[in-house]
Amino acid sequence: LEGGRSHNALTSSFGFRRIDPKTRAEAANRSVFLQVLLESTRAVDNVEAIAAVEGVDAVGLGLNDLSANMGMLGDVTAEAIAALCRRVIAAARAHGKLAIIGGLTGPEQYRELVTLGAAPYVFAAIDTDMFVDILDQRIAKWRAAVSA
Repeated sequence: LEGGRSHNALTSSFGFRRIDPKTRAEAANRSVFLQVLLESTRAVDNVEAIAAVEGVDAVGLGLNDLSANMGMLGDVTAEAIAALCRRVIAAARAHGKLAIIGGLTGPEQYRELVTLGAAPYVFAAIDTDMFVDILDQRIAKWRAAVSA
C-alpha cells in the first residue's frame, strides 16, 4: 500500500459500502490527484524540479500570494507575474502536468493564460465571495421591502 491514509471501513467515496481493505486502498491510491501550490518566487525558481516529481498531477500558481511575495500585492497583471506564469506553464507542460493558475483578474487574463497552455480550470469564487454576494442580495431584498 502506498503512502499513508486513514483506513475507515465506510466512507462516502465508496458509497458507504464495505469493501475489502486492500481493494479500497488500491482504488483510493489510483484516484488521488496531487496539486502543489506555488506562491513565492522561491517556489517558482524550483518549478522545473517540482513539476518533475512523480505523482504530482498539477502545478498550481496563486497569483495573489505571489504578488504579495514580490512586493506588488494585487498587481497580478504585471509583466513580472506574467513571466512567472509562462515559466510555470512551460515547466508543467514539459513534464506532462497541468498548470492551474488562480487569483486572476477576470476572463481576459484567464483567456490569455489558457491560450498559453494553462489548464482551463475556473476559479469563479471562493466560498466567502459567494457568501457575501448572496448576503448582499438578501440585504438588498429586505431593504427594498422596507422602502416599498
